Amino acid sequence: MRNASSTRHMELPCEPSAVQWARVQAQDVLKGWEVPAETTEDALLVISELVTNCLRHAATSPMSPGCLLSLRRLPDHVLVCVYDDDRRPPVLRHPAEDEPGGRGLQLVAGLSRRWGYSYPAPTSGKAVWAQLPLPANPEARA
Repeated sequence: MRNASSTRHMELPCEPSAVQWARVQAQDVLKGWEVPAETTEDALLVISELVTNCLRHAATSPMSPGCLLSLRRLPDHVLVCVYDDDRRPPVLRHPAEDEPGGRGLQLVAGLSRRWGYSYPAPTSGKAVWAQLPLPANPEARA
């Protein structure tokens, strides 16, 4: 599975347990893809932050479909993507030291090779994504 590209999608309900559920499911997927433990740990933190943001800021309407978590394993990175129904872009904040929150995207930026957002549909929602690097595969160079 090391050099294959694979994708998994998970629908998440609009409830606090969605974060834990997403972590457990993602851990199983990443283990199946033979993603190294360090990258898996980073990915799980990124997933926690992005799903929490989705639940906190986007999935606030009773009509909200919730969040969709997508994982994709590529030869040199894992792509984590969370889709929601809110068009507002994510905001990388710089909170004061005594503020209790607001550092989630700083964590995502620090753990990721790159991160950002896009609008996959012209009229609804956005996707917030992060690329987590995989260690070089010495077998791939042979």
